Amino acid sequence: AAANVSLEYGSHNRRRATISGDLPLSESTGLRIAFAGEQSDGDINNTTLDRDDTAGWKSMQAKIKLLHKDEAGGEWRLGLYHMNSRGGNDYFAPKSLSREHESNATDEGTDNTKYTLVSGSYQRQFAGGTRLAVTLGASRSEWNYWLPESMFNARNGFDMVTRDISADARLSGQKENIDWMVGLFAQQTRRDAPYLFDMAPYYTSDTAAKRKGNATALFGQVGWTFAPGWRLAAGLRIQHDRQRMDWRSNQSGYMDSDGDGIPDMPFSTTETVQNASVNKTAWLPSFTLEYRPNERHFGWIKLARGYEAPGFNTFATMREQAQ
Repeated sequence: AAANVSLEYGSHNRRRATISGDLPLSESTGLRIAFAGEQSDGDINNTTLDRDDTAGWKSMQAKIKLLHKDEAGGEWRLGLYHMNSRGGNDYFAPKSLSREHESNATDEGTDNTKYTLVSGSYQRQFAGGTRLAVTLGASRSEWNYWLPESMFNARNGFDMVTRDISADARLSGQKENIDWMVGLFAQQTRRDAPYLFDMAPYYTSDTAAKRKGNATALFGQVGWTFAPGWRLAAGLRIQHDRQRMDWRSNQSGYMDSDGDGIPDMPFSTTETVQNASVNKTAWLPSFTLEYRPNERHFGWIKLARGYEAPGFNTFATMREQAQ
């Protein structure tokens, strides 16, 4: 059994408190619980509203983890994590004001996030040193991001929701001076990404994108300890990504039909993209040289090929950009 309390205070009236504890349930099962709260005024002084907290935030976090060791030597871990943060979005100002950390916006805007994660893992070492590790996770996040209203009372922002589930399994082992690891990875992501710019009746842009993504990967690595403390490893990851998107854009307002600078003709357009898809497979090799003279010191040089998965412009206002 153990407990910990942490209290912090920093600039811009930043306050944070954390309470955590470990609770044994039996000789082979334990529970860890943690709670945290944080509050800050931020570093912006809004001269219009006469406030110094328009870029601040308040957040709460909670985490619970369960650890169990079975009779076969396996370790089971289950976790639940939740975070809720509510804050302002008063960061945009002319250069002369931003250099002084000041703003003249008429409201603080919104920058709120919620995040929930459920995770689980299993690890076990078999005879001969072979080790199995399996990790599962599922998460949901919500992001409410709205800029302060402009001088024309324009609303600009989004309420985006993302759901994600993933799994990772790997098997590793070592025999004399050769070590190895092979694994599989799979992930599925869904995102609802709307965006609104509303300056009615002059101009309104309302877009909504629904994106689904899948990623699968096969990976492995072989290492060779060719001298005391020296190891050379070669790895390869083969990853396949696929994304699909449905997208809609509504544009409406007034245009200047006679060139006199005054919008006088109403217009309204709607464009859609249905079931657009993009696929890509990448081969990602890596080479690593490691040096570990003892348990306290470690250094390495690594050369690896990077990869950015394909995707879509979910905030586009035109069909060609969205695709």
